[in-house]
Amino acid sequence: MSHTIDKRREREIQKLHAKTEKLSTAIKTTTDHRKKEALRTKRYGLIAQIGNLCLDQREFEKARTLYESLPWKSQGAERYYGITRELIDKKQYEEAKSLLEEALTKYPESWSLLNSKGLMFQGTDNHYEALKYFERALAIVDNNNTAVLYNKALALNCLGYHEEAFKVLTDLLEKAPDDPGYLVEMGYCNLERKKPWAAIYYYRTAKEMGFESASVHGGLYCAYVEADLHHEAYMIAREGVEKIPDAVGLYENLAEAARDLGSLEEANEVIQKGLTLDPEYEPLKILQQDLSRRLGLKIKKHLPTKHLSDAEFKKAERDYIEMLGEPTEEDLKEIA
Repeated sequence: MSHTIDKRREREIQKLHAKTEKLSTAIKTTTDHRKKEALRTKRYGLIAQIGNLCLDQREFEKARTLYESLPWKSQGAERYYGITRELIDKKQYEEAKSLLEEALTKYPESWSLLNSKGLMFQGTDNHYEALKYFERALAIVDNNNTAVLYNKALALNCLGYHEEAFKVLTDLLEKAPDDPGYLVEMGYCNLERKKPWAAIYYYRTAKEMGFESASVHGGLYCAYVEADLHHEAYMIAREGVEKIPDAVGLYENLAEAARDLGSLEEANEVIQKGLTLDPEYEPLKILQQDLSRRLGLKIKKHLPTKHLSDAEFKKAERDYIEMLGEPTEEDLKEIA
C-alpha cells in the first residue's frame, strides 16, 4: 500500500478505534470466561489492523504503541509483524531479515509474517522472491486477503507481468472501487500495457478522491505524454512540483514538458531547482545537457513562445534546425 496519507485510510482507522472501544466495554461487562477471551482475541485483531494502517501512514510511533499493547503469548506473530514492517519501511533490511528468520521459525504458518518477508524482498528489488512469499501467504488465507493480493499485483507489475497484475487489480477494484492504492497501481499497469487513456482514467480518479502523491502526478504526466496530450502533461507536471516540491522526479517531468513546448528558459530554471534537491540526479543532468545543446544552437530565438501542439512544435524544431544547419566545431566547443 502506498505510504501517502489518504482520507479513506484515516476514516477506516477511526471506525476500527470505535469498534475496539465497544469491545473493551463488552469485555468489562461480560462474566463468561470463554466469551471474554473471544472478545479479547477479536479486539487484538482490530488493534493489529489499526497498527498496520498506521504503518501505511508512516506513523511509526502510533503503530509501535499499538503492537506493543498486544500480548506476546497469544499475539506473538502480530508483534513480530509490526516490528519487522517498521524496519522494512525504514529500509533497515538486514535487521528485518534477521528478525523474520527468528519469527518464522516460531510461526511458520503466519501469513502476516510471510507477507512481511515478501515486502522485505520487494524493498530490495528481489521481486521473484517477493512473489514466492506472497503466494505462500495467500495459500494460507485461501487466496482471499486483499492486502497480500495487492502486494502480489505490485510484484507482478515490477516483474513485467502486467496482464497477470491487471487481473488481480481488476478483482481488487471490484471489491473496493474507491481504494486509491488499487486505482494508482491500475493506472501504472495500464500505462505499461500501452493503454494511456485507461491509465489517465485511473490516475485521475485517485486524484479526484483527494489522493495526492508523486506517483499519481508522475503517472498522470506519463499517461498524458503517451496520449499526445502535451499541454495537459505540462499542466499536471507544474501542479506536481507546486504540491510536492521535495519530489525531484517531478522536476524532471516539468523540465521535459516545458522543453517540449518550447519554453527553454523555464525548463532551464526547473532543472536548476531540481538539482538543488539532488545534485546527482542523473535524469535532470541528462536533460541539462540536452537543453544546453538546444540553447547553444539558439533554437529558442526562432521558436514561437506560445504553446504549440506536439506535432507543431516538432515540425518547427525540425525546420529551424535545418535552417541553422549542423553545429560546427566552434558551436560544439561553445556548448561543451
